[in-house]
Amino acid sequence: MSRNTFFALVSVCILATMAYAGSADGQPSLKEVPLSLKVNKTSVVDKSNSFKVIENETNDEILVKGSVKDNNGEPIPGVNIVVKGTIIGTISDSDGNWELEVDENAILVFSFVGMETIEILVGNRTVIDVILNTDTQQLSEIVITALGIERDRKSLTHAVSELDGDVVANKSQPDLIRALSGRVAGVEIRGSGGASGSSTNIVIRGNNSATGNNQPLFVVDGIPFDNGVTNTADPGDAASTYSNRALDLDPSDIESITVLKGGAAAALYGVRAANGVILITTHSGKSSKKGLEVTVSSTVAFESIARLPKYQNTYGQGNFSNGQYTFSSVATESWGPAFDDSNLDGNGSLFSEDGRIVYLNHLGDNVPYQAFPKNVEEFYQTGVHFENSIRVTGGNESSRFILNVSRVDNDGFIPNTGIKRNSIKLGGSTILENRLEVDAAVTYVNTHQDGILSGGHGSLSSINRQSLFTPRSYDMSGFAFMDPVTGQQLYHNFWDSPRWLLEEGPYDSDVNRVYGYVGLSLPVLDWLRFTYKIGGNTYNERRTQIIPVGSFNEREGRISNHKYILQSLILIF
Repeated sequence: MSRNTFFALVSVCILATMAYAGSADGQPSLKEVPLSLKVNKTSVVDKSNSFKVIENETNDEILVKGSVKDNNGEPIPGVNIVVKGTIIGTISDSDGNWELEVDENAILVFSFVGMETIEILVGNRTVIDVILNTDTQQLSEIVITALGIERDRKSLTHAVSELDGDVVANKSQPDLIRALSGRVAGVEIRGSGGASGSSTNIVIRGNNSATGNNQPLFVVDGIPFDNGVTNTADPGDAASTYSNRALDLDPSDIESITVLKGGAAAALYGVRAANGVILITTHSGKSSKKGLEVTVSSTVAFESIARLPKYQNTYGQGNFSNGQYTFSSVATESWGPAFDDSNLDGNGSLFSEDGRIVYLNHLGDNVPYQAFPKNVEEFYQTGVHFENSIRVTGGNESSRFILNVSRVDNDGFIPNTGIKRNSIKLGGSTILENRLEVDAAVTYVNTHQDGILSGGHGSLSSINRQSLFTPRSYDMSGFAFMDPVTGQQLYHNFWDSPRWLLEEGPYDSDVNRVYGYVGLSLPVLDWLRFTYKIGGNTYNERRTQIIPVGSFNEREGRISNHKYILQSLILIF
């Protein structure tokens, strides 16, 4: 260490001690001793291990002021003005004005998202007014990549797709994943059933594992977001329409969605991202000269079953036996005689009454043997989806906030199914005087799902299975399905009545979820920024699943109550 450096350090320590001793309350008060250290332009020569100063030139700082406007003459708040190569800088206020003490040889760098970056040499000027032009190329080519880093699309070596949040918000779909269907190339999305809230499978570029998990990693505002599905029962047996937890995301609060498809794109997230990453950026506050900005959105949509099998209406209930089509009132298929057959009297249990062919049904009534072309179609209904949201934003050049409240009411096209979701989010950000950026957000969501019993071919309590296989001559809407006294089902065969299951075999899920983050970010140089983020994600779910007494799957019935809890804490540097 040279003597000059040593004496400089000693001087700093003495000044700091004097400042501490001179404070009224005994606490450090460096404001009482103005202290400025500056590296001057110095030339030295080395002779006999000693330093001799042969030139010492000092440039005084000057106060430079100015304004920043766009090409329409409107002021731009929040523009970064930084001395090139240093961390010295400021930002423009709500009127676009700024001021900064700099050396006359300094180069000022003006930058703002969506605007062209320019550099200006101060020289002997004390007023610098700047006009920033819109950078259309930047707006169209910048994408969000891993850890929320903004990158030029052309510089990426992996496939990336990006969607604007309005694409999913305008689709009126409570399930965010299903709202992405058909929107991103190479992404396959399949629902597990038509019931509201039933789980959705998403695969990017095909399956990577024959037996393992092929779901991509979801990341919301830089924090991994659990999208798992927990099955209470075997989906191939008497199960229910279980949801995946992306159902808790509010589509109206989404600003953008980025799909990282390649392995290299997901490298920063580790093995969890082996199947790709879905990056979701939610809305944040924004500065406005108008003060508070309130956005109100109201949506109503209708849904119906997309398609049904093409049913024939020529043959009725029965079986093919002994070389002929024979009527049977307990048959589950429509392999009976043709409705216009001239020899129906005496076929199975069919007989003639008052000039018409009738049979004795399971209720003890004589009913005509005829086709009911809409007996399956009439089982379903027209679903209605209501979504209302209010977003309040505001702020100035250094601080911003957002409040987002939304509610979803969804009645599915399967009777007695639906979703009710209430969500509230509060977030904000600020830039401190030392240029440290602090931002945070927290979201609470309650999701309630009314589901149905479902399952594979091994289950006799699957509502969709039972309804779709209804014989063509069975009047599902007209025949009584439940004893008004005992509540037991009234059905024509050993399968469970789909209408009875809707009334007596409900599935309820209630989820309370809280997730959010706190982030710190310090820009050091134009190309260097230190970031620290801590995020939390927790939810608890209570489920009730009922198989009613008298079901052919379980005669004594069953009530299942389950509780699931997930808690996670994530640190990102």
